[in-house]
Amino acid sequence: MAEFSWLLVALLLMTSLLLQCVRAEEVAPSLQQADGLLARVKRDRFDRERERRREERRRAERRRERERDRFDHFDRRRQFH
Repeated sequence: MAEFSWLLVALLLMTSLLLQCVRAEEVAPSLQQADGLLARVKRDRFDRERERRREERRRAERRRERERDRFDHFDRRRQFH
């Protein structure tokens, strides 16, 4: 009788492992989709951050140009007066 119970336990363990493998196969595509989504979110965040830095550089350059133009304007007025 003890041998039968050990065989039954072994059969139950094997069945449990088999079911876990089947579930893992079913879950794998959704994990791949989640990985793809995560990669896209990271890429989008990186792109937004890069665009924000680019826009900050443009604003800073325009500000420097305005300051330079204003300084040149006052400098020219001083030369002629």
